[in-house]
Amino acid sequence: MAVKEPLTIREYRPEDLEALLPLYEQLGYPTRTDELRDRLAGLLSHEDYHLLVAECDGQLVAFIGYARMYFFEHDGSYYRILALAVSEDYRQAQRRWF
Repeated sequence: MAVKEPLTIREYRPEDLEALLPLYEQLGYPTRTDELRDRLAGLLSHEDYHLLVAECDGQLVAFIGYARMYFFEHDGSYYRILALAVSEDYRQAQRRWF
């Protein structure tokens, strides 16, 4: 797919929900709108859980879910990627972005 616009990364918004469904299916986890809405509401109600989305050409083309984790063995924290999906139509477009 020819990419015309730059990639924009931003925080997830509830109005993005429907656009996430095909990405979840491509990831191998088909889900229903109500299930995903409830799941994300629960996860994102915790301050250490985050969801970023990527937009290109007016479409949501990727997402990454991550959480801040804390070490048991010493002070500090790190981030762990919990979910990552890129639309099949945009998987070759990363060459332009990087």
